[in-house]
Amino acid sequence: MKKWRRVLGIILFSALTLVVGLGYEFYRFTQQPLVIPEDGLVYELRPGTSVIRLANDLATAGYLKHPRYFRLLAQYRGVTQSLKAGDYHLHYGVTPPALLSLFSSGKAIQQAVTIIEGWSFEQVLAAVNAHDALEHTHLGHGDRRGHGDQEFVALQPPQLLRTFS
Repeated sequence: MKKWRRVLGIILFSALTLVVGLGYEFYRFTQQPLVIPEDGLVYELRPGTSVIRLANDLATAGYLKHPRYFRLLAQYRGVTQSLKAGDYHLHYGVTPPALLSLFSSGKAIQQAVTIIEGWSFEQVLAAVNAHDALEHTHLGHGDRRGHGDQEFVALQPPQLLRTFS
């Protein structure tokens, strides 16, 4: 009987030590910054990116050491379904919890295009097309007013403006 108690005590102590050790390792993960260059970087979070994909991409790029802990942290914080697409500036020293907060807040980099009152549609379109930070995509031509093959502009946050050529 004493032998079983001793074995059970060793098993319980080992399990408790394992749980405490893993908990401490997870805590350290949440406190250690990602491996980001000192001048920071711009990371594009594409629409529909899952936390699994994000964690794997960050790990593949060498920014994140433990993608499983990152996924666990996202699950714990309840942000697995609330990541917002956009271009984000990741600063040096950002921790995994701060990164998840940034991606779920939607505070992406915004681009500005100045449109002067009185400009024609063609002038507005030229200003948008001249902006290097905007992604140019094609959705179709024409409208109800008979503009035919003119290009049209649409607001699509977080990318702000997209042109259709």
